[in-house]
Amino acid sequence: MIPDRALWQRARALFDELVDLEPAVREAQLQELKQDDATLYAAVARLLGADSRSEDALRDYSFGSPHAVPAAVANSQDPLGIVGHVVSHFRITGFVAAGGMGVVYAAEDVQLGRTVALKFPLPQEQLDRAVQERFVNEARSVASLDHPNLCTIHEIGESEHGVFLAMPLYFGETLRDRLNRTGTLEPDEAIELVRQVTLGLVAAHEVGVVHRDLKPGNLMLLADGSVKILDFGLAKIRDVNLTKSRMTLGTIGYVAPEQIRRRPVDARADVWAVGVMLYEMLTGTLPFRGEHEVAILHAVLHEEPRRPSEVNRALTPAIDNLIGALIQKDPAARYQSSGALLADLEAIQAGASVSHRAPFWSQSVRRRQARAVLLPAGAVVLVAIGGASWGIKLRADRAALTRAESARAPVLSWVRDTTEVRTAAQLLAAMDPVNAGRAVRLAAGTYDVSSPITVPDGMTLIGAGVMQFDAQALPIGFTDATRSTIRMMESSDGSVITLGHRTTLRGLEIVDLEGRSGNVIAVASRHPRDSVDAAIIETVIVNANPLAIGPSGALGRGLWVTTQNPNMGKEPAPHEGSALSVHLTRSIIRSPSGGGGFFAYNFAAVSSIRVEIAGSVIGGSNEANGGVSRPDAVHDSNVHLVSTGNLYRNEWANPCVSPLLGWNFTGGSGAPIPIRLAASTRNQLRVQSVNDRLEGFTTAVIATGGRRFFAEPLNAAPTDNHVELQLIGTTISTPACDDRDGTTAVDNTAGIPSARKAIVADLRLTGAASEIDRLHPGDRNTVRVELRGVTGSGRRSNRYIDEGGPLGELPAQFRGSGNRLEIVGDPQSFARMNRTIVPAPALGYFRPIQTAVARKPASEATLRSTFR
Repeated sequence: MIPDRALWQRARALFDELVDLEPAVREAQLQELKQDDATLYAAVARLLGADSRSEDALRDYSFGSPHAVPAAVANSQDPLGIVGHVVSHFRITGFVAAGGMGVVYAAEDVQLGRTVALKFPLPQEQLDRAVQERFVNEARSVASLDHPNLCTIHEIGESEHGVFLAMPLYFGETLRDRLNRTGTLEPDEAIELVRQVTLGLVAAHEVGVVHRDLKPGNLMLLADGSVKILDFGLAKIRDVNLTKSRMTLGTIGYVAPEQIRRRPVDARADVWAVGVMLYEMLTGTLPFRGEHEVAILHAVLHEEPRRPSEVNRALTPAIDNLIGALIQKDPAARYQSSGALLADLEAIQAGASVSHRAPFWSQSVRRRQARAVLLPAGAVVLVAIGGASWGIKLRADRAALTRAESARAPVLSWVRDTTEVRTAAQLLAAMDPVNAGRAVRLAAGTYDVSSPITVPDGMTLIGAGVMQFDAQALPIGFTDATRSTIRMMESSDGSVITLGHRTTLRGLEIVDLEGRSGNVIAVASRHPRDSVDAAIIETVIVNANPLAIGPSGALGRGLWVTTQNPNMGKEPAPHEGSALSVHLTRSIIRSPSGGGGFFAYNFAAVSSIRVEIAGSVIGGSNEANGGVSRPDAVHDSNVHLVSTGNLYRNEWANPCVSPLLGWNFTGGSGAPIPIRLAASTRNQLRVQSVNDRLEGFTTAVIATGGRRFFAEPLNAAPTDNHVELQLIGTTISTPACDDRDGTTAVDNTAGIPSARKAIVADLRLTGAASEIDRLHPGDRNTVRVELRGVTGSGRRSNRYIDEGGPLGELPAQFRGSGNRLEIVGDPQSFARMNRTIVPAPALGYFRPIQTAVARKPASEATLRSTFR
């Protein structure tokens, strides 16, 4: 470690700046630094050296055909200088690769006439006795095993280059190579691969050998379909730990929590790694991710991954449960042996039920913790010694760099499909569709753009932002030193950023221009039967504009999610059959000018939208509508909102004069525009809220099954539209503007005339609504509501109506047929389970709780059974 803290901070910043540069560029900058500050240069060089060794330690190496090694690599990479020489009775024919425990060469056994792989310790570790011991230990432990799924050790030998292991040279590719090539595997193939790996582990675990470093680079897939486990160099034999340093061995993305915490490790650590790899095989991503080693370690210890079926919807609940049991953070909750896992894998292949049961991740608020939680000391030392690429960015003269780059076309340097940008011009260049599937890192700074940005499919945008959290684990924003801001500077119409399929935003701040016509982040269909799935993680969205309706629809929203009818009845046709999914996690939407948080509307038939929001702070009004005819008929569409542990707040200085609504939910309707609109039918909005808070809205929740704005011929009556609303542990805090009858004049602190009246309500629930009190609202539109553990604000002007107009219940002659509001339960249980929801619904609105209703809603399946 570098003893001077200030020097350490400066060195980390420079390290982070230099580590991903091309070697020649990095060396030039190092030499310049050496002339300016020799002490700082030495510190940075030490970190870079450690990182180089760490890269070797974490790099996946493969045993493949020597013919598969590129000629440039074979000719130029020869760390020991032994290609063409004879070592013992092996003639070295070529360099293969470098791995965490050594370098590997292809060789010919001149005695037995067979081709082998020889593994030597890394050159700089030849004199390390512990390394020699690990090599010897690997040979002895693996040589004692004879199993078709384990790499065989032919012999151990010694030479002037140190101890070496002789092993078969397998022809095939590693699982890492395969995933890099295909992205994911089919479930049947992945289960069979894991079954073979488990067979090998059973043989090793039975004699006390634990691998401790299972990862895709250590699994060789052979041409005949078999799998070989490579590299038992980190094996722990009968609880004898040969790791003398404080560094935790193992590749970070696959290491078990007990390894990070430096607790006793047994075969269950290999079970964990199998689960991580299976998750990656089936979803194309790791369950625990981060932008640097500290973040990954924190995720392994404290965060809960998405269910695999939420990432890959082709997966079954059985796969979810299998992986959930494999990567339980507590070893006692995992499979207790590889033999037990093998039995369940074979049961899955046979279509039988599994025997192991473990609860899936709870997704509870208590389990979510801020990234700022300190890691164990051993883990921090690992990152420091291993050369982690984290810390404060280099403090450079950005203005000079920007001027220099503006004079020429942006040049992007891609390393492993990742580039780092520092200017807006580079950012825009990176958004070329040819870069789909790549990652773009934005250095700390401000990126001013003059036109909307479209993020290509599969791209990840990663800012320098490190989110700060409050005591309730809710995000509060970035520090100035860790802020990558994309800022709209021109009045160009459209959304600041539109996300493509399988895109991710992380650690960014997105700021809209005040007075501009548009929204901040859009997730929208692009053609019929389109699919778009996007994730927004630890991002700050600044919505500088108020709510508005323009020719293109809703404006002034932080997050705008729609399936579209782009041409209002003209060709091309609406985007029917589309599916959109958005995941907003640990993020902030700020709407200081009276704008909206999220807006989720279907304008196309037979389409679906799913919005998941967790651990976030959302400012402004929020709206969702299952289906809106505009003007084409929208039918059989749905919106599903899952909201967990969020704070929704009104950001007006005086909430009593604010027109903003907390949640405005509609099952189906026409648009509020005076043109001929077809009927909206059989649309549905489903909402599940768990442990949310709604604060400062004069009306917290409005829910309407069907909504009609105009009479015929402008607006056909909506029919058979539904809202299913489930509030669990939700807290509603409306302002005390009206504590008597809803007509008290409010104050004038916001410059609004004091004659303005405020009607304050926690809940306004209507089965079907008409905006004209002499117009029936349609037929068979419903709102079904379940409230459990909900805290209200006390006596408010709550409204519960089967069929309502602007002033209350519609006159009898204007009511439709079959419209209704249903409250799950009975008045007594409602009052007992929900505090200060006053007044409560009248007796006639209650419906008995069905036996299918679960008591602890924790999944979409539970939500479906609740409203069946």
